[in-house]
Amino acid sequence: MVQKNMNNLTAKQIFQPIQSGKVAQNIGCQIEDAILRGDISLGERLPPARELQHVFQASRSTVREALKVLEQKGMVEIKPGSAGGTYVTVASGEKVGEGLAMLFKLGLVSVRQLFEFRELNEAMAFESAVHNATEKEIAEMRLLLEALRKTYNCRNGSTYENFFTIERKMHEKVLTMANNPLIKWVIETTITHTWRYLVFTWERLAIKTSDKTTIMKTSLEDWEDIVGAFEDRNALFASSLIRSHLINYYRAFKNYLQENDITEADLIGIVHKENKVL
Repeated sequence: MVQKNMNNLTAKQIFQPIQSGKVAQNIGCQIEDAILRGDISLGERLPPARELQHVFQASRSTVREALKVLEQKGMVEIKPGSAGGTYVTVASGEKVGEGLAMLFKLGLVSVRQLFEFRELNEAMAFESAVHNATEKEIAEMRLLLEALRKTYNCRNGSTYENFFTIERKMHEKVLTMANNPLIKWVIETTITHTWRYLVFTWERLAIKTSDKTTIMKTSLEDWEDIVGAFEDRNALFASSLIRSHLINYYRAFKNYLQENDITEADLIGIVHKENKVL
């Protein structure tokens, strides 16, 4: 029985048997072309491997190889189990994150370059967000700012983690307000990596409570100004504020590494669970 799906087209109507050449590559190209043409919709399930095997006149292992390549490219998602299957999807921030993590592990990107990238690109994102933000979204930023302020004012043993969790949400909220999925994916990925390094520094190194309080106080003041810039629709001011905010974070972060005699390369090795230890 031929499965009827893919915008009411059958697999036989969309795909052609592979006569010669690199079979797995040709299968992948046909499926990719069908997705790009719109013959197969996002979220739609592909026919079972057995049906694709029959249509392409290829072995089951070759079909699976082609689907694996498409999964690595972020075009499909293979779900296991009886209710699973291969579904058309789009590349996600998670895939971008995996690639970036590898760059760090290979030593091709430094922590300084990570902060520099965020400084430049998040500044543009904040400027775009000011222009695109709705009044509702700005009101939501005010609520996050109030939560940040309350956390700082009611300091206790879990204050530091809670404070920076809220702050991260504020960064991510602005990226959503920028209304550009590419900006959101890429910068959220860099935020995730920055977060890993900052959390390690915060939790594992001997940072005085007074220093932590100072950093939070400065950060809170930054966000008060940033939210004010959104309220005033002052895009350039918001952009300059977030650049200054990130620069100050990097300076504090670097100082604590130096005080503990840890290089940025050492830090990357530790955080990514390589063989280096404290």
